[in-house]
Amino acid sequence: MANRENVCVCCGAKEDYSRFFIIPSMYRTHLPDELKSHRSHDIVLTCFGCHEQASKAQDQLKQRLADEHGVPLNGFMPNKNRNLVIQQLQRASTTLLKAGGRIPDEKQEDLRNLIISQLVQHESLLVDEVVPKQIIEDAKANNFTDELLWTVSNVQLRRLTNKDKQNPHGLHIVEIYKEKRELQDFIRMWRQHFLDSNELKHLPAGWRVDHKMERHFGAHSVFTND
Repeated sequence: MANRENVCVCCGAKEDYSRFFIIPSMYRTHLPDELKSHRSHDIVLTCFGCHEQASKAQDQLKQRLADEHGVPLNGFMPNKNRNLVIQQLQRASTTLLKAGGRIPDEKQEDLRNLIISQLVQHESLLVDEVVPKQIIEDAKANNFTDELLWTVSNVQLRRLTNKDKQNPHGLHIVEIYKEKRELQDFIRMWRQHFLDSNELKHLPAGWRVDHKMERHFGAHSVFTND
């Protein structure tokens, strides 16, 4: 699109921004090529803060799709799920160890509670294979010890295979809409959700929910089927 400014489409920040995919990559990668050809329309810039808020809103729609169609978001990927939990534990524990004395007591307590809740909530993913059972038991008893903190901070991410990196949720959802011949409605849904979920003060001129979606390729295009 023409006349794009390098600013956050939400707040207008002119630095510390990154690309935001209005249609999450887990779905877009499975769309037909003629529907992916206009992907620049669905990539905008957001600052880090607005990016986080927009991502949270996206997660809500992802979960709604998962619930409506019976296709779990992460249920097929225990190894990847385990790593996501480990990353959260690492960030929280490292912050406490390296900057604990420089952050407010309330924030320290929030981080300790986050670690406790992750250990308890994801016991089946973590116990024995990632952290000792005693650490889990301490977490259940809300007993935040130095040993617990050091153990969590030293947990290592698991090596993922190619299969682990694939999320069938996106493919299954796209196939459902494809069978119903509603892929364009699917794209509009994500655009409208982005519009409704964020305070967008700096969208590029001409951006709209119903922007052209299909592109037809010439006879010699690499996207043309034989």
